[in-house]
Amino acid sequence: MKEELRRHYWAYLILMIGVVMFVVIFLGVWPNRPVQRLVIVSMALFYWLWGALTHFKTKTISKSVVWEYGMVATLAAILLLLITV
Repeated sequence: MKEELRRHYWAYLILMIGVVMFVVIFLGVWPNRPVQRLVIVSMALFYWLWGALTHFKTKTISKSVVWEYGMVATLAAILLLLITV
């Protein structure tokens, strides 16, 4: 696991910065629920594109990888959207 993190340091760093940025924005716009929902959808799209582009760059992309990132992003977005109802 440590070798994986070391080999893909920049990809994980960008992911963590992006997620932290979206969390800060999400909490910063509270209680404006429409803007929070926009942030949630933006975060899900960012995660999906980040995963697809990272795998494309390392030449390990496949349909199942794209679907997996899409489904994880969708599940996370649905769960977050439910807390803003």
